[in-house]
Amino acid sequence: MKVVAEQGPLGTGERTVSTVVQHRADDPVASHENRLRRSGSRVEQFLTVAEAAQSVGCCEETIRRAHLARQLQVLRFGARRVRIRPAALVAWLERGGKTTAA
Repeated sequence: MKVVAEQGPLGTGERTVSTVVQHRADDPVASHENRLRRSGSRVEQFLTVAEAAQSVGCCEETIRRAHLARQLQVLRFGARRVRIRPAALVAWLERGGKTTAA
């Protein structure tokens, strides 16, 4: 990080301080973030079962039942981890939020 002191507007003698963050050129995370910023896309945040239940206002078991009834789409990471897209949660609610096969 680099701190830069600049002259205030119209030479009033006031000094402003701005911070410039510099990334290493070989940092893959920084280059990936820069590509995302330039492309204008956002990184989508996935929800855990607990976060999804809290945002909807139901218990975690309701979210699990909806997934097991194939009413709610989830992403699986490994054998046990499940993540939910916010768009899938909204779509499930718009369809009535069912937790049983219909």
